[in-house]
Amino acid sequence: MITLNNLFIPNSVKVTFNDFIFDEKKTIEEQINNLKEDLYQASFNNHLIDIGWYPSFDKNGRFVLSIIKDFNWEKPIFEFKTRNINELIKVIEDKVSHYIYKNN
Repeated sequence: MITLNNLFIPNSVKVTFNDFIFDEKKTIEEQINNLKEDLYQASFNNHLIDIGWYPSFDKNGRFVLSIIKDFNWEKPIFEFKTRNINELIKVIEDKVSHYIYKNN
């Protein structure tokens, strides 16, 4: 079971909500009811980290990870899309964590 409870949590990052639960042993179809647009959001300084499944509850959807600055949702400063949970976690651990530490 993959959760985001312990990822990119320096003291300056405030988790707004965390509904992210993914079981890598199950198919997407088996857990489609957990895959929605609002899975995870955290804030730091004037940035938001947002993770969702688009479109919600769609077996053909994908994870979308965005970093938003100054609430400018129209122009994310970083965006990553994937159907692969391991790719998503790698990007969170490598790129997003680096970005947070660089901008704190």
